[in-house]
Amino acid sequence: MRTKGPALARDFGEEPQNPRHPHNTHPRIHELLTVQDAAALLHVPVSWVYEHTRRGAPDALPVVKVGKYVRFRPSDLLDYIDRRTRIRSVR
Repeated sequence: MRTKGPALARDFGEEPQNPRHPHNTHPRIHELLTVQDAAALLHVPVSWVYEHTRRGAPDALPVVKVGKYVRFRPSDLLDYIDRRTRIRSVR
């Protein structure tokens, strides 16, 4: 998904949900994000995203490989944020 502006978390949930949708989520949630989109969503540099996609990286981001390209599911990134929030609030 190429966006003109930064992809923000609110972009994936502001519109009313369709109760007949099989997953009861916003349809855009199933689009894949580029590294630049993921960086904008997480508010981090693109280099940080690449570092956290390397094999064996501690606290690695969940990725989808499309040929030689790295893509991200918005729902996976939002889950990543939730997991990090819970880990930090426990300590």
